[in-house]
Amino acid sequence: MKLTVKYHGELIEYFPDSDEEKNVSINAAQEDSILTIIERYSIPSEKINLILVNGVKVDDADFNDHRFADGDILAIWPITPKE
Repeated sequence: MKLTVKYHGELIEYFPDSDEEKNVSINAAQEDSILTIIERYSIPSEKINLILVNGVKVDDADFNDHRFADGDILAIWPITPKE
């Protein structure tokens, strides 16, 4: 199934093959979870501030249980560095 991953800020280093709007289209398996995708791209959990699926916030506790449907959009927001 197709999944669009939208990322923001400094997470660009984890998605080198994305388009200029910071989107990457991937093939996801039925059993893939948010945690699976985060691990696939080696994104350290301490760099993640917020995750949305189709515009709806997903709690950290649900990262391993959430399953995607074809065409879903996973948005990952980084923690904003303190100045």
